[in-house]
Amino acid sequence: MTLLKKSLYIIAYYSLVATFSCLAFSSIIESYEKTAILPDGLSADSLRLEIHSDEQDEGKLATTAQLIDQLRAQSGQSFLLYKEVDKRFGKSFFLHEHELPISTVDWQKLSAEKPVALLDLSIKHHAIEREGKKYFSYKNKDYEVMDLFIPRESVIDFNRSFLISLDQTANILGVYDIDGLSASTVSQALTALQEDIPSLMFDLHPLQPTFKERLTHVVQDQLIIIIMLSVTIIFIGMSTIGTTMAWIDSRRDEIYARYLVGARFRDVQWWLLKEYLLVLGGSFAIGAICAFLLISSDMFNKVVTLFDGRGLITALIFCLIIGTLTLLLATWLGQFKTGITRKESS
Repeated sequence: MTLLKKSLYIIAYYSLVATFSCLAFSSIIESYEKTAILPDGLSADSLRLEIHSDEQDEGKLATTAQLIDQLRAQSGQSFLLYKEVDKRFGKSFFLHEHELPISTVDWQKLSAEKPVALLDLSIKHHAIEREGKKYFSYKNKDYEVMDLFIPRESVIDFNRSFLISLDQTANILGVYDIDGLSASTVSQALTALQEDIPSLMFDLHPLQPTFKERLTHVVQDQLIIIIMLSVTIIFIGMSTIGTTMAWIDSRRDEIYARYLVGARFRDVQWWLLKEYLLVLGGSFAIGAICAFLLISSDMFNKVVTLFDGRGLITALIFCLIIGTLTLLLATWLGQFKTGITRKESS
């Protein structure tokens, strides 16, 4: 009870630090994890393929069907192929014994020649009903709407609002996303096409961003929070030193009494450290509960939606290091200034 009475202000301080730190770090960690989510249901092993050519006559170029044939020939594996048709809003798709990850429809049972579409639930009003079926019109061609989907949030790229079946007669130029095949398989397919069409050029790279790229996205997405957190960490460090020293000073009589009954300097330090750890742990537990309740209440749902204990642990370790160093230094300086002689064991 004495410890609680003399530690109310430090408990209140650390509880506030824990609450804010947990919210801020949870927001940053959540943003970082979102950078691993690729658009349109693609997996982490997906590839981005860009095909271009300096050939002016498109009639001399291969078609998308030839690319698909080469991909099939190089590997017996199933794969999903997306091709950009509208950089912001839409893609076309082709499935080779593969499921469409954002849909529950069994696409293998549908005719490959049938023009079909999937629409984001938010644009379902763009579909036109005709003879009991719904159609989506794109570039003067009607696609039967087979399914609606709700896209998962991705900070790496835009989720497309519509997907339409791939026109295999179109020329091969364009940007593709491929899921299910290795980079070597795709490279071999393009190399085979280059033997017939030397002007064909391609760039192939993983769609999953690198660690550096993910951090860049996080900084862009959470810039204000990161700035606030950086400034706050500086003040937390300074305040932690002052608060810890004030807490030690409030217990001066207890420290002196322990010396009078024969306690050694390191005994006093260990006693203070144990009580400090108890106060710090209890305060952060209170802060964690407060942060959890705030997140659960959706008060900060525009900033953070998930409680992440890693943020809390990070803040706890930071305060633990700063506070412990301060405690050790403050007790040593106090010992030095007062000239109290430590009793050392022989």
